Amino acid sequence: MVQINLKSLGKLMSVIFLGTFLTLLSSGSPIAAPKGWPSRTTIGGGPMQGTYYVLAAGWSSLLNKKLKISSSVESTAGSSVNAKLLSGKKQDFGLVSSGVALQAYSGKGFAKGIKYTDLRLIVPGQMLPVQFWTPKSSGLKKLKDLTGKRVNFSRPGSAVDIFGQNLRRVTGLKPKQVTNVGHGQANRLMKDGLLDIASTVGSPPHPAVAAITSQDDFYVFGMGHGNLAKKMTVAFPQFVLATIPAGMYRGNPQAIPTIAELNWLAAGAHSPESLVYAVTKATFENKKALVASHKAWALMDAANVQHAKIPLHPGAVRYYKEKGIKLP
Repeated sequence: MVQINLKSLGKLMSVIFLGTFLTLLSSGSPIAAPKGWPSRTTIGGGPMQGTYYVLAAGWSSLLNKKLKISSSVESTAGSSVNAKLLSGKKQDFGLVSSGVALQAYSGKGFAKGIKYTDLRLIVPGQMLPVQFWTPKSSGLKKLKDLTGKRVNFSRPGSAVDIFGQNLRRVTGLKPKQVTNVGHGQANRLMKDGLLDIASTVGSPPHPAVAAITSQDDFYVFGMGHGNLAKKMTVAFPQFVLATIPAGMYRGNPQAIPTIAELNWLAAGAHSPESLVYAVTKATFENKKALVASHKAWALMDAANVQHAKIPLHPGAVRYYKEKGIKLP
């Protein structure tokens, strides 16, 4: 069994600052794009309260600066929606998890028989650990505590929602009630006593978890490394055992054992090869700038490309071959 220990990721850069910065960038005069490139590119992020949006915002500002292309971030329900939009030529780039990418390409899981075969992977990004949080007054501290409780798995169709469905099916856990609302609303419901536990799959410190633990007494826990966690890693090989470092969230000094999957920067097959090559190259050559926007970028490692479960974009393949990096 593979076990990965996540590095300390530090504090988040303000989402508001990033959003404002992007607005300023996109409000200027249009910059002529190289021949064959779109005049404007779109990047699929996630909910405004989530890590995906922050990561996409930092990446977008880098592409605007280094490649002189006009890119904008779209707030979406997350990974599964991005996969559909990318394959359908309605987005140029986006963030997807490894599990969602595989389901989309193969027509399984959330895809329900529809194969999104124009989805392509570009850059392996951050590890996305499973995290749960609950008011300390609830007394809930481990995965088995979900049974009989009111649990939120984020928006319908999101990567977290898909994970929640798979978790209940594989482990046999039976919550009393399952809701599908955004993380911000889930935090309000827990503070009002209308919800017991919320869940996410994202790079720590996750904005929604960090926000609520900085204000109130909340307990954060993971999947653990026991039998239930191992059932999930067997059923879904994209997951591995992982540990969120101690002290990641206020009031939670303990290390958090859990499982995690890999996050990817992805593109549609329609994106020009030269553009994707330039994007891939700029992403790796400006890692420090990305880390400045969100510490989770520190976990980006080109060697992880060998874990790709669906095809890579030819533009990305060109970059990895030039660097002598092992391909899947």
